[in-house]
Amino acid sequence: MKVLIVDDEAHVRAAIRLLVDWQKHGIEQVDEAADGEQAIAYIQQHKPQIIMTDMMMPNVNGMKLMEWISEHSPNTKLIAISGHGDFNLVRHTLQHGGIDYLLKPIEPDSVNEAIGRAVEAWSKEEAERSKRNQQQIQMNEFKPVVSEKLWSSLIDDPSAQLSTIRRIQQSFELPINMEQIRLALVYVDADDEAFKQRFRQHRDLLYFSLVNIMSEYVNDSCKRGVVFRRWNSPGEIVIVLWQQTEALDILLQDINEALYRTLHRRLHFGCSGVRTFLGGMAQCYEEAKQALFERNLLIGDRYLHRIPATASTTASAESGTTTASNSHVGAATGAAGVSTPGAVAESLKSIRLSAYEENWKLAVLSGSAAQMAEALQPFIEAVRATGYITPKLLHASYREWETIRANIAHEAIGEAAAQLLRQYPSQLAQAHASPHIAEPFSLDAWQRLWLQELTLLADACYMQQGQEQHIIFDIAKYVEQHYHQDISLQEMAQRFFVSREYISRKFKQQFGINLSDYLAAIRTKKAKLLLMNPHLRISQVAAMVGIPDEKYFSKVFKKQVGVSPNEYRKSQQL
Repeated sequence: MKVLIVDDEAHVRAAIRLLVDWQKHGIEQVDEAADGEQAIAYIQQHKPQIIMTDMMMPNVNGMKLMEWISEHSPNTKLIAISGHGDFNLVRHTLQHGGIDYLLKPIEPDSVNEAIGRAVEAWSKEEAERSKRNQQQIQMNEFKPVVSEKLWSSLIDDPSAQLSTIRRIQQSFELPINMEQIRLALVYVDADDEAFKQRFRQHRDLLYFSLVNIMSEYVNDSCKRGVVFRRWNSPGEIVIVLWQQTEALDILLQDINEALYRTLHRRLHFGCSGVRTFLGGMAQCYEEAKQALFERNLLIGDRYLHRIPATASTTASAESGTTTASNSHVGAATGAAGVSTPGAVAESLKSIRLSAYEENWKLAVLSGSAAQMAEALQPFIEAVRATGYITPKLLHASYREWETIRANIAHEAIGEAAAQLLRQYPSQLAQAHASPHIAEPFSLDAWQRLWLQELTLLADACYMQQGQEQHIIFDIAKYVEQHYHQDISLQEMAQRFFVSREYISRKFKQQFGINLSDYLAAIRTKKAKLLLMNPHLRISQVAAMVGIPDEKYFSKVFKKQVGVSPNEYRKSQQL
């Protein structure tokens, strides 16, 4: 669960962080916002389950924030924080579903009780939502699961096809006079933004919906085919047509238009030629997969793909079948908006990353963003000049990049390169994990990804080379020297001219703890020394380490040490 604390006073946010026993409530992430405007931006991106908000803030205040949340994130649980016991504010909180209304200064018991109620309410509602979704899925999943396993086995295990076909005919009314088939393959990226906005993390529900939409078009007037999710192949959906196979292209275009109307996304389909049903499923699948894997990603408005006529004809000759549907295919684009990968241009063969390795290495070692962008440009222009790039070529480049990346890192930092590469895996490989490259491809976006990859490698090498000079170490040193002063993340950001988010991310990455925890540990360490002096009161010790509030100091100290300051002092005097 995620919690967002919204308050324009940094010390209030820090106090809430310390007063709540987050682990007890099962809360793993706590973030902050300084006003309602920042909060709205955070909510839109991260969707926290619980929001604690001050009522009086600049820009967008708590009342307006609650109104926005009620409209755009109604499941979120609200806890109001205020220094005013104003009835209108309380009423506004209740009207918008607030769990509690806490008055400043905040008491530990009251804030923990409020968080507990919010967690309980959200968990109960989420359980009900999950139960409804699960019941709906279970009602429809048993028969499709059996069906997809049987159909998938025709692709994966052709040796057992006769017994599998008999089972399909008995259980799913498969026609007994099937002679020829055509197959279409689509890879669905569940992390696509259009799908995530609609289905969130319910991937099975996404695939279930897509299969049903496609099935309605495949079997609109009669049962002429089947749609199934390929078993144990995440993201793959297969369409097999055994009637009106010549209409497959038009059928797929109609499906894509329906998907665009309902889900705002078109999908790329790999299409096979016509083959005999017995023994032809595996060949059809490989044909369609090859068409997807070798399609030109730079042609953005083509969504139906098949392999060249020559390749299909050769495969047909070997299997003794015909491919009439491919007879009209040209070298680049067939009829009805179908792309057909042609022979890869000779110029592509000369585009090897090794030719650019030296310039990339010098740019990375320089640490200059301008030099990295300049060094990358010739490679991108060479690719752009071909007008042709495929998922197959992308993956080949990623594999070659891994070698070059290792060479650059080794030259920069020697034996530490292996550990660094494990710590910072390639973003290029992660961005396109699937060989199908399902998401829309943009050469400009790909160029930005390459530049990001070079930059990340340069940053990692720089950090390894000169950690003592890194700004995060300067911040840590400043905290150690000024622990007795009022230090906040915002103050550090302003002092060192970087963003709060940068400090939070880099500090946690470098030291393994948050800046606030780091500061608390230093203050506690200094306080333990001061407590050795029996003539200093606890309040004096608290003030000397930068925490003027004795009660708050005791809370911080006990959280760090496990005992109160008084108990610690007594233990040292024994």
